[in-house]
Amino acid sequence: RWKTSDALDASLEYSTSAELAAWLEQKLTSWAEPVNVQLAKPKELIPLVLNQVKEQYDQEITLQDFANNFHVSLGHLSKLFKAEVGMNFSEYIIHYRIKKAQQFMDEGVERIADISEMVGYEDPKFFTKTFKRITGMTPMEYLKQKRK
Repeated sequence: RWKTSDALDASLEYSTSAELAAWLEQKLTSWAEPVNVQLAKPKELIPLVLNQVKEQYDQEITLQDFANNFHVSLGHLSKLFKAEVGMNFSEYIIHYRIKKAQQFMDEGVERIADISEMVGYEDPKFFTKTFKRITGMTPMEYLKQKRK
């Protein structure tokens, strides 16, 4: 006679080893159920990365996270990205965020701290330096130019 104690099964008794073995096999099988693994063909990876950037540009996002999620090496994904997009991942994110910042300014958002936060920069000063490096002008200069 065997007794199991399981939160889901309460306390069950098994008269034969076959019954216990069947219960144990069922438990082990349920625990070993496949995890939801995301697999994609190499051609599909970069569009998925670009889509993730479009959806999460205002959050911290790394190529390493994406590589982990899709079970590919960071080096391989990085090479694929640069070959397909023409710039590395971090450059792409910076350019995408600055484009979104310009879009927000074009739509009437004028407070630099708000824009900075909306595109994923916690520090408005760093955002301003990055904006100027990419566009050649500060966000305020961009806003003034748009007003004219």
